[in-house]
Amino acid sequence: MRILRTVAAALLMTAMLAACATLALPERRNQLVGDVQDFTQRLRWKDINGAADYFEKQPGEAFREMFADTQDLHIVDVKVERVDMPQPELATVNFSYQYYELPSITVRRESVEQEWVLHPRGKGLPGEWKIASEFPERR
Repeated sequence: MRILRTVAAALLMTAMLAACATLALPERRNQLVGDVQDFTQRLRWKDINGAADYFEKQPGEAFREMFADTQDLHIVDVKVERVDMPQPELATVNFSYQYYELPSITVRRESVEQEWVLHPRGKGLPGEWKIASEFPERR
């Protein structure tokens, strides 16, 4: 009888932990979607430092350098196309942006695929999504 209670308690505890992990997933996805939208809007309005803050350290520095001299760059549209979360701490984001760079007035379209990683903060605090991949060079 005592063994049966122990097994039942263990199963109940496992079920409760699984339920807690499942509840956290929608919150993580909502946080990710909000961060992706903020990143793409910062890119759209050429807030390069604000957008670079979403990257992990090395890719963020490369992003800042890539956009350091963008006086002639005009981004006209950014569209998030897909957000996938194959794991609770990992996401793949696909978006495209349209731009022209003076003196040309030809609007070009670039597609970007990024890997986002959830970094834990402290106990009880939500994690922080960061872009782990390099931003591709414009053609």
